[in-house]
Amino acid sequence: MYKAEKMIKFINKTSANSYNLTLLCRRLVHNSASLSSLVTDSKDESIPKIEREFFIEKKFIPMTRRTLIRKITQLNHLVKENEKEQFIEFTQSLEHSLSRSYQGVAKELKQLYDPLNPDKETIVATHVGKKERLDNEFWLLKQLSHQLERANFTEIPRDYLIQVLEEHPVYEGVQVDVDIKKYEVLCAWALSESELPIEVNGSYAKLKYYVNVWLLRWPKSIPIYKRVVLAIRVKKQNKLMLKAFKDIPKNGMEYFLPIGKISMSKFDKGFIATTVSIGALSVLIKVLSSLIEYQVHWTYAIGGVTTFLALKSWNAYKNKRNTYLAKHSKLLYYKTIATNRALLNLIVDRAEDEIFKSALIAYIFIRNENTMKELLLEDEDVVKQITVSELKTNIENWMMNRYQLDIHFNPTNAINQLQNLGLLKLRHIGDNVHLVVLPLEEALSHLPKPISSELIEDSEEVLEVEEIIGENDSEILEAKEKQEQIVEESKTPGWN
Repeated sequence: MYKAEKMIKFINKTSANSYNLTLLCRRLVHNSASLSSLVTDSKDESIPKIEREFFIEKKFIPMTRRTLIRKITQLNHLVKENEKEQFIEFTQSLEHSLSRSYQGVAKELKQLYDPLNPDKETIVATHVGKKERLDNEFWLLKQLSHQLERANFTEIPRDYLIQVLEEHPVYEGVQVDVDIKKYEVLCAWALSESELPIEVNGSYAKLKYYVNVWLLRWPKSIPIYKRVVLAIRVKKQNKLMLKAFKDIPKNGMEYFLPIGKISMSKFDKGFIATTVSIGALSVLIKVLSSLIEYQVHWTYAIGGVTTFLALKSWNAYKNKRNTYLAKHSKLLYYKTIATNRALLNLIVDRAEDEIFKSALIAYIFIRNENTMKELLLEDEDVVKQITVSELKTNIENWMMNRYQLDIHFNPTNAINQLQNLGLLKLRHIGDNVHLVVLPLEEALSHLPKPISSELIEDSEEVLEVEEIIGENDSEILEAKEKQEQIVEESKTPGWN
């Protein structure tokens, strides 16, 4: 009893030490309250929030050229038996015409990108000033956006990019943040969306994941972009980086950017702050007790336990950070399609491919709706000719009913291309625009014939997204095997 009174008197006399002790106790209470609130709110931070405000419609035709031609040819109501040879010639002439029109596009893009290419190794013969580089960058991005739009890519709004890249938790248990102000140019285009199962390895990890799915309602799959093209220029740099990736998470765009920040989660910060506060308080109590010759033995135990917990939490954070960086390296290795100058050819090929498929299917459906008799009439029967909205609806319904493909067909590019080739005419009647195409034989005479009679060839198009349509048992099995292959590719091994 006498020693306790002596300790109280000593604390009252040393006001500075008393103030520090009071302040430390207050911080301890505050950190403890913060820790308890973080524990209760950890359900919201254990998984990243999946944004759904921006959704990309599937506008492309998920078939290769040869597959589309084969499927159209096999349908007698679209191409009659005695027209099949002419139809094949028409497809070859149409492809040849598009190739000629796209020859200068790739050359123009490369010329604009030449002074901006970070991989350029040749000696520069003429000096390119800042103004010229900015001019080239402006027109390159404008032309690039136009070609990607023709390839049925959709530009991701900048506001949505800022929202996705702001500080947020990830599956590895750390916080990531990208400062958008460090980028002078940051443009992104995506092709379509899909779902990818979450990769879980190991029995313990699988058990933990299923518990989190059941208790915390973790998602069973991750929404991804099938193809993404990025144009990036960091501030204080004069080179523009072009990147293309496949199957990347919608909320994981930071994986593919050169500058970002990794930090602790709020739960880890609160836990470390609390354990350090408890350890410091126990040490302070031990110092004060030694000054008044009052022995307190439990301070060593508390200080040791809290120090151990703090070190363990810090080590766990370092492991989470390393796991995130290992996944970052793995994604860059397996998901990168093309970079910089090599990407320009792929974009042009992709645009040409989509224009070919949309123009071909639009021509066939317009021709199928408008008979030869209707093409010659210019009075009351002309109303029966197909309109733009009817063309869009018919193609979308055909894709859904026959192949179970939910696409949003954009007829604008196809109509413009057929007009440029002289195969289509527009007739305005009231508020509607009616479409008329030339007969197959007359269309062949309008198109330049290819030099050789080679079959349509599908190039090695890594930006192509093909979905195998199962119409019989073998094709259904092939589609299932391809889907399993995509899932297995997502489980590719990385650094351990």
